[in-house]
Parts: sequence; structure tokens; C-alpha cells
Amino acid sequence: MRKYLAQRLLIAIPTIFGVTLLIFIAMRVLPGDPLSAISGEGGGTYVLSQEQLQAARKSLGLDRPYLVQYLDWVRDVLRGDLGKSFWRGEPIRELIFRRAPITGQIALMAVILSWVIGLPVGLIGALWRNSWTDYAFRLVVTLFMAIPSFWVGLMIVLSLVLTMTWRRITRSSVLEVLGEDYVRTARAKGLRERIVVWRHALVNAMLPILTVTGTALGALLGGSVAVERAFSVPGLGLALVFAVAERDWMLIQNLVLLYGVIFVLINLVVDVSYGWFDPRIRYQ
Repeated sequence: MRKYLAQRLLIAIPTIFGVTLLIFIAMRVLPGDPLSAISGEGGGTYVLSQEQLQAARKSLGLDRPYLVQYLDWVRDVLRGDLGKSFWRGEPIRELIFRRAPITGQIALMAVILSWVIGLPVGLIGALWRNSWTDYAFRLVVTLFMAIPSFWVGLMIVLSLVLTMTWRRITRSSVLEVLGEDYVRTARAKGLRERIVVWRHALVNAMLPILTVTGTALGALLGGSVAVERAFSVPGLGLALVFAVAERDWMLIQNLVLLYGVIFVLINLVVDVSYGWFDPRIRYQ
């Protein structure tokens, strides 16, 4: 298990550094910077001379070579110094600590609620497949899968859409496992159906469910940008929207990096969970 975890960490660390490089390049390739937003060259309200612009860029470190800027940024991030917002002057670290719990609470509550409802419903649909109950659940699944999450409401729709997703995945995964030889062998030995389902079928059907869980949690965090903007929720997504509109480079870089690190950590946890549910993966 330790070797498996070490291998995954060796993959995660260069992935995070790759994310930092992509973010930095993207911010330098895209036109405009915070100074352009307020100066005449970017259509801003202030007219600054070239000397004033150069002096301002020098004070922000924007006149240095890109490699130096990148290395300084990575070094500051590793030390926990995320800088300050260009417009508000607020330390980005404090902004994240204040807004992250809101975004995280929305995503985690949606995932937990959808697990509590979606897994049992999916299991029922697999055990009593092609019954009227199964058909009713499948009809509801199709309905909610077709509804855009930003139409109806925040927590309710996010939870219901994920519930329908997990119901569908759980049903198909359990149905596939119930047809395996080891399940038929367990039943032939006279084991109770409850033991067959919980100890053999559901545990072995968890790998696709874990994959969808990680993907859904990442999608919820990424989708927080649109959802928080639509409902004016003061989370990280709304902060990122305002930062892009204001061309707040430092804030954009660190927020996108935070989202990237969270995605990598979610994938790492899912990979480690594979080894816990399936010992065959643990030693490969």
C-alpha cells in the first residue's frame, strides 16, 4: 500500500507543477493586465504616460523576465505567501480562508446528500430490475439528468442531479457484479441475500461509483463559478469571476492554482480508495 501511495504522489507532484506552468503561461499570453484595465491603453479611465506605466509595472514586478516571475511566484506559493489582490489590497490567503468554506460546503453537502439517496435507490433498482419501481426511478433519473443545474435552485438541483447520476451508476455497476461467477458461488453456498449484496456485490461495484464521485466533486467545484455568479453566493467562484473581469492577475493565478490542486488531490484520494476497495490494485 505504501508503494502504491508513493507512486501516486510521484505523479501528483509534477502534475501540480505542470498546472502552475500552464496557469502562468496563460496569464501572460492573454492580453491585458491590471494596469491596462485602468490606463488609457486598455480603455481605462486614467491616462498614464509610458514612464508612469513602466514605473508601475516595475513596482509590481511585471518588467522582470518571465522565468524570474514564475520562479518567484512558485517560491511564494510554497511559503504560503499568495500576495494581495491588486484592486482590494486584501491578502489572497485571507480571501481564500473566508470564501472557501462556502464553496466547499455547497459541494460537499450536494455530494453527501446525493450519496445518501442515490446509492440505495440504485441498489434497489439493481435488485428489482425491470419492476415498476425500477421503471419509475429510471423515468425520474432521465428527467433530472436533462435539467440544467442553474435553472431551478442551488442545493436542491445539485443534489438531485448527482443523486440521479449515482442511482444510474450504482444500478448498472451492481447489475454487472451480480452476474459474476463469485456472486453465483456465494449464493450456491447458501449465504443470505443481504450478505451477498453488501459483502460481495456492492463492495465490488464501488470502483465506478468512486470514479463518478471524484469527477462529480471536481465538477461541482469547477461549476461553482457559474452557480455562485448566478445566485450571488460569496464563494471562491464569484471571487474568480470578479478577478477575471478586473484582470486581477495575482488573484486569478492563485485561485486557478487552488482549483487545480484540489482536482489533483481528489484524484489522488480516489486512486488510493481503489486500493482499499480492491486489494488487487493495491499491490500492482
